[in-house]
Amino acid sequence: MKRLYKKCLRAFLVAQLVCAAAILVQPVQGQIPSAPQTNPPNFNSDLYRVDKQLVEPPGKVGEIARYRIHIDALGDIDQVRILENLPDGLAFVDVQPAPSETSGSARMWVFDNMTRGTSQDINITVRPTKDGWFVTDTKVAVIPVVSLPIFAGEPRLELAKTGPSVAELNDDIAFELVVTNVGTATASDVIVTDTLPAGLYGPDRSNNVITHKIGDLPAGESRVIKVPVKAAVKGEWDNRANAYSTQLVQADVSAHVSIVESKLTLGKTGPAQSFIFGETTYVITGRNDGDTVLTNIALVEALPAGVVFVRASEGGQQRSGQVDWIIPELTPGQQFTRTVTITTQAPMVTDLTATATLSTGRRVSASARTTWEGAPGVLTEIVDDVDPVRVGGRVVYTVKITNQSPMRPLTSDATLTFSPNIRIFEVTKGVKATIDGQRVSVKGIALKPRGVFTFRVTAEAVEAGMGGARFEFGAGFLPRPVVKEETTYIY
Repeated sequence: MKRLYKKCLRAFLVAQLVCAAAILVQPVQGQIPSAPQTNPPNFNSDLYRVDKQLVEPPGKVGEIARYRIHIDALGDIDQVRILENLPDGLAFVDVQPAPSETSGSARMWVFDNMTRGTSQDINITVRPTKDGWFVTDTKVAVIPVVSLPIFAGEPRLELAKTGPSVAELNDDIAFELVVTNVGTATASDVIVTDTLPAGLYGPDRSNNVITHKIGDLPAGESRVIKVPVKAAVKGEWDNRANAYSTQLVQADVSAHVSIVESKLTLGKTGPAQSFIFGETTYVITGRNDGDTVLTNIALVEALPAGVVFVRASEGGQQRSGQVDWIIPELTPGQQFTRTVTITTQAPMVTDLTATATLSTGRRVSASARTTWEGAPGVLTEIVDDVDPVRVGGRVVYTVKITNQSPMRPLTSDATLTFSPNIRIFEVTKGVKATIDGQRVSVKGIALKPRGVFTFRVTAEAVEAGMGGARFEFGAGFLPRPVVKEETTYIY
């Protein structure tokens, strides 16, 4: 069958061969006769153009001559056949490229699949063996191509997934899915599913498969899907997603996330009370109670208005109403301690708060409250107006309490105890005092800053001997009561 096809094709081509162009090869020898009539050395059609050019004419018989056949494809041609037949007296010497077939003085070249804009050259070298004009004829046969493009596309899905490689326990995080049709046809009814591992959960905690219906996805287009989840359980987890369409085209992808717990416990201690103008130190402690190494912890101690910074440990820097530290690294179980010392110049209550910010953005705080008071000072006096005194005579004991602090009020109690040979007669009117045997008690004495409280007790001398009164004054800031005694001689 193949042999029959080739035989039929050759017969067709031979039948189609046309004279494309002729060229004269003229040897120079004596008197030159007139040139014979020939076709012009070129030929044009809708599909191709053939040009012939004498490159090097011969000088005389026996010398070589060169000419060129040039073919331009003006359209798409399945096959071009060139037949060159030399006349008698003109011998082939060389030809480039080599012919496909040779028969006697005839040469044939076959060029397959010449597309529009391409060209071919045939360079022929000959030698005249006698004088005279020689006409070389070139015949061309073509098989034209009529093309009709028919395209069949195929969808192909690619799925990419991005998200945090490390997440903090109980944080809200998000993965991003990008499904792309990298094929050449529309992918129909595309669906993307995201299967969450046990360590993550989405909006519906009872369903770990999140489904997104994309619909038709044209070739070259992408869709972006956000998948919000919560980091629920510590551990290493793989989050897997799948994309598929009705053409049974699918793609898979996986993203790994480590869920950790960065936990810093922060504490702060300081005095509940302090005196103005005095220095007070607060101690800030921190401990890594998590399972990750904490780095570059930013520790800030806020200084409220009215507070005067004195110093800070470990290179703490005071600026813009706060003290700053950086803790470069804290391994699990490791602790740190920082101190800050301040003072105030007026009575006030301060709430000093230290805040540590982790590299993840998480913050922890600790506070200490201090009441700043003016330094207390009290002066007590007791004096009798008669000494000595006769039995039966009266003596007045005057008690004076002075709050020497310019800023701090005080409230306290006082007692006055008399010896057995003295009988209490009365206490200054208006003073809330209680008499119990030999004792006078005054409760709730309130003194403003620089205030003075005075009361008098009138007593009677009932028996000769050394007598007198013992005065006790107690206040919360005093470690023990102030005791004063006044002796009176009775005769």
